[in-house]
Amino acid sequence: MVARGKYSANGNITYFPTATNMLKLIWDSNLADGASSYAHTCPRKHSKGDYGENIIILTNTEHLSQIDIGREASYKWFNEFQEKQWKSKKMNFRSEKHQRDFGHATQMIWQSTRVVGCGFEKCNGTTYALVCRYKPRGNMEKGSIYEIGTTCTQCPEGTYCESGLCTPND
Repeated sequence: MVARGKYSANGNITYFPTATNMLKLIWDSNLADGASSYAHTCPRKHSKGDYGENIIILTNTEHLSQIDIGREASYKWFNEFQEKQWKSKKMNFRSEKHQRDFGHATQMIWQSTRVVGCGFEKCNGTTYALVCRYKPRGNMEKGSIYEIGTTCTQCPEGTYCESGLCTPND
């Protein structure tokens, strides 16, 4: 888990600086409804809104369940760090290149993002569109992806530390 300094997928480990303030994402059914509606269009580009958005088109998915499709998309988005070789020891979002190369992955771990909602649609045959929306949006140029330091030492008021993430008390 990134907040605690590493991420593992398919046997590969990527190490990160630990996060002082990474929030646990909470499911938001309103965001999910909007993401689902947009997924029904089988989109090839991002919509416009006051949220962050990840989109992926997955092919050859006939053998995958809905949960597996979501898991596969998350792995692909987060593996941008490994595939594009994130080399920075600073967790700052600097440019359009970061957006292009790492934007899906950084949106998933952006320090101020609190909620997520996703939807998917079978577009044709074995092709699915999956859309996830995040609030507040991340990937703000010159913004911090997260603060580096001892895990959970800067959790916002109203949260507690759970598995390295700042988790709402509710």
